[in-house]
Amino acid sequence: MMLELLVLVPVVVFFLLLVAGLGRYVQGRQLVEDASASAARAASLTENPAQATSEARRQAGDTLAQAGVTCRQMSVAVDTGTFGPGGQVTVAVHCFAGLSDLVMSGLPATVHLSAVSTAPLETHRVFTP
Repeated sequence: MMLELLVLVPVVVFFLLLVAGLGRYVQGRQLVEDASASAARAASLTENPAQATSEARRQAGDTLAQAGVTCRQMSVAVDTGTFGPGGQVTVAVHCFAGLSDLVMSGLPATVHLSAVSTAPLETHRVFTP
């Protein structure tokens, strides 16, 4: 009985840490998707491409910070190539988040989380060049 317990305890602990690590990965991925969608929406409400880019970057950073996601490295790419009436704005958010606090989870210390979102621009709105 003692031998079985000695063998099973490390296996059970390993699987619990693996489940916790995968849960954090899935939650982080969802939060990055939310940040991307929020940034695209914020960019679509601005008047010109320069404002759209700065607002998208600010919104993505704020959304991730409020959610408690700490990115070791974060980048926000904003595509305003069709910024105008009836166009769209696309935002890609890339975050390298750390999972190193989950020791022995079997997951890498840093994971790359990314998401791309597109928001349409209104057809009957005046935009500044």
